[in-house]
Amino acid sequence: MFYLDRNQSIGYAVSHVYLMAQHGACYYHVMMNIKNRFKSSTSLGVFKDVAEGYHLEEFEKQFSDMSQKYPKVAPYLKKDVKFEKWSIGHFKGNKYEVMTTNIVETLNNMMLKARKYPITTMIDFVLFTMRQWFFTQCQESVLLTIPMIPKREAILRGRFDKTGSLMP
Repeated sequence: MFYLDRNQSIGYAVSHVYLMAQHGACYYHVMMNIKNRFKSSTSLGVFKDVAEGYHLEEFEKQFSDMSQKYPKVAPYLKKDVKFEKWSIGHFKGNKYEVMTTNIVETLNNMMLKARKYPITTMIDFVLFTMRQWFFTQCQESVLLTIPMIPKREAILRGRFDKTGSLMP
């Protein structure tokens, strides 16, 4: 997964080098583009809720509400940026709740404690922490009782058919 600020030439190059990678628009940059283009910071909170909607039904309702409140912003998000670039529910790849280009900042903050240790211990710490993140996500997904977007539901059904469990 690569997040770019809608730079098409970089996205084109990335797609030729990393064939399985998906290109998404950075949530923060889309938000700043909305703020600058439409001079509206009140729509940003609503945009955040819409962008984080995992379920299509939830997304459609929130986007419809946003379209009514901010009629100029909605067409920009739908046609210019496109849903599959910024919406978790429409994204074709795995986002793992990473919505911005600041993953480096996230990892740096996570490793603050581990920096004083030898490199091998630091790597073990990173691996352990990421395993915890993914385990937590898997545990939460097992508890879901509401319909999911079709792609996510197909993945979970496929896992269950193969292993008898929703976890990978």
